[in-house]
Amino acid sequence: MSDQPPPNNSLSRRTVLAGAALSPVAATAARTAAPPRSAPPPERPVFLDRERASAVLAAAGLDALLLSVPASVYHATSAWPALARMGQTETALALVPQDRAAPIAFLTSQFVHYYTGADIGLAPGVQPFLVTAPTSPDTPFFFKAQQPDLPPREVHRRAAVAQGTLHPGFAAALAAAATGLGGTSARIGHETLEAGALLAAALPRASRHAVPDLARHLRLHKTAPEIALMRAASAVNVAAGLATAAEMGRLGSLQAVRDAFNAHVAAAGNTPVFMVVDGVIAPEVDAPLVPGRAALIDCVSHCEGYHGDFGRTVFLGEPPRAALTAARQIASAWEALRAELRPGLRFSEVRARGAALLKAQGSSLAVPFNPHVVGLNHTDQPKFDLAGKPVDHVLAPGMTISVDCPLMEVGLWGTLHLEDLTLITADGSTPLHDTGQQIIIA
Repeated sequence: MSDQPPPNNSLSRRTVLAGAALSPVAATAARTAAPPRSAPPPERPVFLDRERASAVLAAAGLDALLLSVPASVYHATSAWPALARMGQTETALALVPQDRAAPIAFLTSQFVHYYTGADIGLAPGVQPFLVTAPTSPDTPFFFKAQQPDLPPREVHRRAAVAQGTLHPGFAAALAAAATGLGGTSARIGHETLEAGALLAAALPRASRHAVPDLARHLRLHKTAPEIALMRAASAVNVAAGLATAAEMGRLGSLQAVRDAFNAHVAAAGNTPVFMVVDGVIAPEVDAPLVPGRAALIDCVSHCEGYHGDFGRTVFLGEPPRAALTAARQIASAWEALRAELRPGLRFSEVRARGAALLKAQGSSLAVPFNPHVVGLNHTDQPKFDLAGKPVDHVLAPGMTISVDCPLMEVGLWGTLHLEDLTLITADGSTPLHDTGQQIIIA
């Protein structure tokens, strides 16, 4: 899936993190009680693990990494590029040095920072480099006169802009941000072609390296604030999925089910991303649900950019005996497999072990038991290792993974699925959400 922007609500990061352990209803109440936006924002969480980032950049032979994909910039700075919501690219970037002691540079326009970044704040250790074009660097965009009795928001906005340095264009801002990286011998990675072109304009003698997959290495293992948001996202996503599943008998159609899930998600504060219903992925397709058959649901929504992912089998009426047996076998294999998840296990071993556990029950069902990392994207792991080769990921503490368990044989009794989010811990794993009600009869 493509990067998804976090919701445009008034929830502060502190409120999200405090509400991460709450029920969806309590979390919604916490959102309602969020402080007014005129007040200075609370300190933002630090999503990026600088120690890990330094090690990854060193292993890749880079002095710094220029991030330009919105999710990557958000991960490094805690500020989602505002104009990305309107389809504008390369309007906010982040330069992450290998040196952990050096600040992360956040490059955006002074105008945008005044109206968004100043209100929501940046993570500690992030330094703004602001582009003033088309005005002069010596002419801040806001009123120069210091009027008396300015409202608190205006005072804060001006102070936030004053914390940054002003530059006539993005190339000049990037050149200033890169000071101290090694000059003409600096090796800098970039995510996109546009970011590479900006690097060439700003630092023509530096060594440029296209590394479109590297940012996912930086966020492969989640920090504590990220795990808290993953828990919050999952709690709402699961509650919305279960509420929708309970209504499917009367909803009667694919579109009615999607609409119900989206409404439940939005009411609890998440942003819907997609929902697969009865094996149909395309949201343009509608069809009636057939009583007496199974219809899978695969529910994805996000909280402040971090995704929940949840799948279940829903029987529309009394389930056929063979279908219920198959669903129970998949559930049993997944429960046994989850008990075996721990650091050091490779993705390929997860798939093989799931197939073996299912076969041990005397089942010949085709179920992939496919693991993937979930985070700022529905599938959030890199495709390649640092040498550019396909990677068989190894489970490690801090990974938040899903193991997809859909029945790949269609047309038997309908569609079957089971999917939960799991946090890999130091000595095993733990669910990120309540995993009850594995089989639902609507």
